[in-house]
Amino acid sequence: IKNESFRQRTVDRLKQNDGDIVIFDVKGSAVHFDADNLPIADKLGLHKPQYELQEVLDFLKANNVRAIARFIAIKDQSLAKVRPDTQLENPRTGSVLSPGYVDPSDPLVLDYNAEVICALASAGVEEINLDYIRYRTEAAGSLSVFTKDEKVDKFLAFAKSAREAID
Repeated sequence: IKNESFRQRTVDRLKQNDGDIVIFDVKGSAVHFDADNLPIADKLGLHKPQYELQEVLDFLKANNVRAIARFIAIKDQSLAKVRPDTQLENPRTGSVLSPGYVDPSDPLVLDYNAEVICALASAGVEEINLDYIRYRTEAAGSLSVFTKDEKVDKFLAFAKSAREAID
């Protein structure tokens, strides 16, 4: 979305096909937009801006296009790499259960994601699509060390933190 002519061509093509929504990546294994209020992301080297968020939002609004921010939540290979302690581990063996995915209830994971969500909400993003609120399908068997309730509690912690950050 950084290239102006690409942006305009995309919106023109969208309008030609009666579209009015653009979904764009804001966070994957790094934070993709420019923001001043991301201390955890900056400290961990996970803030790698590729575009000016406000500029994109203003452009889309001026073209009557709704913006949806795609936020990859639990699949976070970069955070898992710089802070391996954020990954979900087997409570008995300490082995990582879903490599490249983080524990959604880990305090650092919650704080990091909350600061990114706050930056999005402060910029005026009206809808955030939380993607990858799950573990790798291949990890299903190894996750059986947790009860259903324990698994649900981990994801509820993330959802509650996200809601509180937006509020």
